[in-house]
Amino acid sequence: MLGIALIVGLCVLAVFAVMLLRRFRETQRLHAALIASATELERVANTDALTGVANRGAIAAQFKQLLAQSQSGAHALAVLLIDIDHFKKVNDHHGHLAGDAVLRDAAQRMCTVLPESARFGRWGGEEFIAILPDIEPAEVSAIAERVRAVVAATPFHVDDAELSISISIGVATAPRPERRGIDRLIATADAALYRAKHAGRNRVEVG
Repeated sequence: MLGIALIVGLCVLAVFAVMLLRRFRETQRLHAALIASATELERVANTDALTGVANRGAIAAQFKQLLAQSQSGAHALAVLLIDIDHFKKVNDHHGHLAGDAVLRDAAQRMCTVLPESARFGRWGGEEFIAILPDIEPAEVSAIAERVRAVVAATPFHVDDAELSISISIGVATAPRPERRGIDRLIATADAALYRAKHAGRNRVEVG
């Protein structure tokens, strides 16, 4: 009887152990799914749904982080404020779907020529922003010119039409950006962008 009791007890323990193992594995699976879900939600929350680049909230948060980091040393920083020229005409003449296609294509083109360290996102409407950390002021104009050129280089294909699209860029540089703050840097870049627009568009102006 004692032997039978031991065998039954061992069987019960074995079944219990299997159940615990299954529960542990299920818990691990659910935990991994929750992490993946949270990561995806964060990605969606920080991404512009149309263009796939960072949205305004995400790029503003990155901007603040870079300014905070610059306070620990003399890390130069530059801002490129980018606007698609005559974008309203694209929507008016070809429709909003064509305008959306131009925004997506332009964003992807710009990404290809920006440095890997750059933070790039959609600032609003047809306006984009690139933040270049740890960069020499002498390099900024050349990078901005590459961004301008890659958009203007080849026509945009929208349905059966070929559209010539250009951008204007306003640049602000700051050897010690923490002394200027986000608002002042954006204001400087915006003023330079305004000059680029009034000087004929499809150009880079440095503030």
